Amino acid sequence: MTLDINGYTSVFRTFVDFAQQRMDKNDGKAVACVRMHQPLTGRDLAVTKSLTDEVHKWKRTSDESALNDRTRMLFKKAIVEMFGSVTNIPASVQKAMLLGDYDCGKPLTARRIMAVKRAIDADGTARARSAKIALETFQSAEVKAAALELGFTKAELPKLALAAHLYAQTEGIDEMAAMTAVAEPNSKANRLMQYGGRFLESAENFADGLRLMDSFRDWLTAVCDTKKADGNTYANASTVTDLNYSIHLANRNCLVAFERFVFEDLSVNPGANLKETDPEKIFGVKNNAAMRFFSTERYGNFTGVVASVPPERRAAIYAVFDKLTLPLPETKEAARAHYAMRTSDRGIHDPNIVIGRILRHLPEIERLMAKGSLTEKNIAKTLFPDMPSRDWTRNGINGFTRNVGNRVQLRLQGEGMNEMEAISAGGKVQLIMEETCCTFEEAFEAFQTGRRVAPPRYMTTATFPFEDLDGTTRAARKQLDDNTSGDLWRPYDYSPVGDQNNQDKYYIKDATKIAFGFTFPDGTALKANPNDHAGNIPTILDKLEALAGRVHPRQQSALLFAVSQAGTGVLKGGLTAFGIFSTEHACVNFELSRDERTGAITVKYTSPEELPLRFSWTATIDVAGRMTSTPLVVTDKNEPLHGEGEQIHI
Repeated sequence: MTLDINGYTSVFRTFVDFAQQRMDKNDGKAVACVRMHQPLTGRDLAVTKSLTDEVHKWKRTSDESALNDRTRMLFKKAIVEMFGSVTNIPASVQKAMLLGDYDCGKPLTARRIMAVKRAIDADGTARARSAKIALETFQSAEVKAAALELGFTKAELPKLALAAHLYAQTEGIDEMAAMTAVAEPNSKANRLMQYGGRFLESAENFADGLRLMDSFRDWLTAVCDTKKADGNTYANASTVTDLNYSIHLANRNCLVAFERFVFEDLSVNPGANLKETDPEKIFGVKNNAAMRFFSTERYGNFTGVVASVPPERRAAIYAVFDKLTLPLPETKEAARAHYAMRTSDRGIHDPNIVIGRILRHLPEIERLMAKGSLTEKNIAKTLFPDMPSRDWTRNGINGFTRNVGNRVQLRLQGEGMNEMEAISAGGKVQLIMEETCCTFEEAFEAFQTGRRVAPPRYMTTATFPFEDLDGTTRAARKQLDDNTSGDLWRPYDYSPVGDQNNQDKYYIKDATKIAFGFTFPDGTALKANPNDHAGNIPTILDKLEALAGRVHPRQQSALLFAVSQAGTGVLKGGLTAFGIFSTEHACVNFELSRDERTGAITVKYTSPEELPLRFSWTATIDVAGRMTSTPLVVTDKNEPLHGEGEQIHI
């Protein structure tokens, strides 16, 4: 059985892992030995060392008594953090904990830890059964038909049913009215359903979520207005959030995007108190990891990657950036000095590479978090084993990522390459590192040989700005069809980088005929270019939105971005290793398909017929707008470019 509520906290997992080891050794009476630092309150709860194999048989000595008391207290705090409060702990879990006399000095044994785990597992299963009952109650023929007619897939009905069931309880309305309210795109109930997690545990949590949404919007609007009035003076700043909320992002256009990340964090963070009435305490940068991350890291092109990572696994990204950035200022004077510094001096020079390395080493980072060992040194050694200076600090990381191009240039010039070619090669190797999150040597080899370097899980080809994650298609449609400057209005031809006497090989001569091609699941094929097919562009955009369905605005928006330069940018560096000059506007054919059960849409990117060279890759976007993608693959349709029958991956 698996936990069906919030996921285990790292502290609780550490206890369970230790207990399982002792039980496997047939030692269920061992007292767990832990080492702790800092006060064990709220989100400061941490275990700085893993639970060791050191076993203390129970003896009534003062030292072991104190050890047992501290261990028992930490375990209780881990469970309280998981459920939010003592009163929220289910009765079956309280019974397994022996909560009635928990503080009366009885030792915490491995056997009791495992009993508590089983009780939590069983409670999760009970919640799943409750959701199934809600679905069966919800699925009258009329309501089910209405949900499917709106565009929900069968796989989405259980979540929709549970949200509607809770909303009906919260508002005291009937089933059909509740479903209609939850189904309305971007309504409060609809957004809360998408955030899920804790908000779908009970009607009480659902009601708290709706209240917090109003509180968040009022609070963030006030923060935006304060920043707008103050400019860069911090004259009216009264909180750490006021002092640290980025000028770059302090606008109302980002409100929905901020809400998305903040509430997705709350949905999986059992330590957050949903009853809190002071918005600064629950949303402020000191307490909310998502708010702290996005209000201090002012970069726009990695947010699509973070959005594609499941909320429960973003904690690793937030935690690493917390460790690798200077502490947030808490006075006006400190804030002025802090933001007068270069971004890379107070934080990370190349967040693209750092986030990519986190995703490539996600299990190791999560293990360090669970052990309480996520230090600057351990982060640097884990993420950048290829750092030649062995300077295991933020400054070392920044120096390494800042000098990738120079390192390539020096190496290639030492091998006889001229300066301009070596400079160009440095940029290409840097791009490969950013897109695949591989080591320097792997990127250098990929540049020289074209060998495959697969990106890590959750890494996507599409990169779009933070303010465009607003849950609508407004920004994405403008990106594609903004008078004559939209992406579909400027398809780019291909030309060779090197041999000017061999332009016929990869050059599409009649650039006026070049076009983006769209093939839809129903077989409809449409072309888009500013010459022969400009009139198709609005039709194509309408069909793309209709493919996702009106109840999936995030998926609609992500799909439109996927066929913009945000999705085709991989070609900009991906083809240069083969002597082809290409940009993010290079023409591509898009083949679209949709999984009828899950609603996920897959875009297959392929090369136009005019090119003898063939390339392809795919991106799949789920109904929540999260995207996963495969690497760019390049082949020659006439003969292999690198070895008989070998496919070339960038």
